[in-house]
Amino acid sequence: MDDGVVLDFARPPAAAPRVPGLVAEALLAYDVPASDAEDRRAAARYVDDSVAVMPDVTRAGVRVASTLVYGALSTMAGRPYRRLPERRRAVLAARLARLPLPLVAEFGRLTRGLGLVGYVERTMPVDAREPAGGPAR
Repeated sequence: MDDGVVLDFARPPAAAPRVPGLVAEALLAYDVPASDAEDRRAAARYVDDSVAVMPDVTRAGVRVASTLVYGALSTMAGRPYRRLPERRRAVLAARLARLPLPLVAEFGRLTRGLGLVGYVERTMPVDAREPAGGPAR
């Protein structure tokens, strides 16, 4: 029986963001302090969804980096990073993203970039996203 409901079994709904989304949310809180918490959560979902559709090899690399970054953030905090207050997570994520460590720095750029795209997509009016003179041809 088709009742019009579409189920997506590819990825179960996440109650909390995965590490890339969690770090992106923290970096947004640090980089855009006036941002709304709901907009940051939506951007975190955008990051996690973007990572979920990356090619397998790339996604595997992001998972390895996520594990390392989460371990480093938890070590810096002295307790699980996910359980920290939002402001403390933001400061730690920004501090770690500035370190000149190749894998960590790339992870910071990836999550910050995807997070900003997700935030802008959610908060900026559609007509303001087009360049002056209309879309590029």
